[in-house]
Parts: sequence; C-alpha cells; structure tokens
Amino acid sequence: MKKLTERFPGSLCKGVDGSRDQVLRCEKKGLSVIQADISEGIPFENNSFDFVNCAEVIEHVYDPDLLCDEIFRVIRPGGLLVLSTPNLHAWYNRIIFLMGILQVFMEVSTRDSSIGFGFLKRIKKCSSPVGHIRLMNRESVCEILTRAGFSVNKVKGATFEVIPSPGRLIDRIFRLIPSMSSILLVSATKAPKHES
Repeated sequence: MKKLTERFPGSLCKGVDGSRDQVLRCEKKGLSVIQADISEGIPFENNSFDFVNCAEVIEHVYDPDLLCDEIFRVIRPGGLLVLSTPNLHAWYNRIIFLMGILQVFMEVSTRDSSIGFGFLKRIKKCSSPVGHIRLMNRESVCEILTRAGFSVNKVKGATFEVIPSPGRLIDRIFRLIPSMSSILLVSATKAPKHES
C-alpha cells in the first residue's frame, strides 16, 4: 500500500486487514488501514474505489466467491482490480506431484506446513502454516473473476521469492508462461453494465 500511495500522490488509499497487529504496523507508517473480517464482507460502500489491489489474499479465504463479489461491489464501473495468488500449477508443483509430494502452497495440517512434503521437508524454511485454504490455477482464477462480473484484461506470471538459489533462474523463465509461473497476477475491470 505504501508503494501505491507513493506512486499516486494525492489519491485516497484505504487498506483492510484481519490482523490488529498488521493494522497497527500500517498506522505507524501513516497508512489508513482498518481491521475487518473480509469473510463477512468488505466494509465500504458500493462503488467506492477506482482501484483494488488484492495481493495474496484469495487463497486464505473460505469463500472466494464472496470475496470477488464484494470486490466487484466496492469498485466503481470501469474500475480496475489487480489480484495475485500462488499458482497451484506452478512448474515445480507439476514435477513434485508426479513424485507423490504435496504441491508447494498446499497445507494439510494446521500445525506443521511441512507434512506431506517428503524429502523436500529439509528445504522448507518455515514450518508454520500460513492458512492457505483455496489454491487456484490460471483458468480457475480467471473463471471466478468472470463469474463475479469482471472482465479479465491480462494474466501475468511472477516469481516466488523464497525459492532456493538453483531454482530462481528457472522460476524467472517460467514467469513468462503464466499457466506455469509461481504466482499469478491478474488484472480485471468492472464492466460499466454491472453497476449496482
């Protein structure tokens, strides 16, 4: 959010986070963030924003359809959504799935995120789950946004910054193929005909 306020000086930026600690950290940086449970909706009026950035959030919510509907509701007609999420079909997930190992980003335990990772457990730096509930591929993230009323403009790939050194170059190459990239970056527009 800080980068957005720097890039668009004079614009009104608002943030939402479920964690009180994160809200306090943002407030210390002079950012306007409110604490809210987005699983119950986004606490803003209809057509409030020209732009919404939903970065690494959709995979953490139980009801991603509700999240997309709520984002659609708060964006003005013609407004832009930029959404990012881990890619279930990332290049390395395709390989390790064939080895019988759970895909990266997938969590089966609420206590230890390395469960199910076989010989890859040793390279996991953090064993605490981050709360991934819904994992998506390129097709599913585009479809869920389209069903909410958005028109998908572009899908790009991005790298996953914590990949160990030998895989970083490969990851940079696969970001050029969004369906196999580590992270999906989607831009979508709220069509004016769906104004609420």
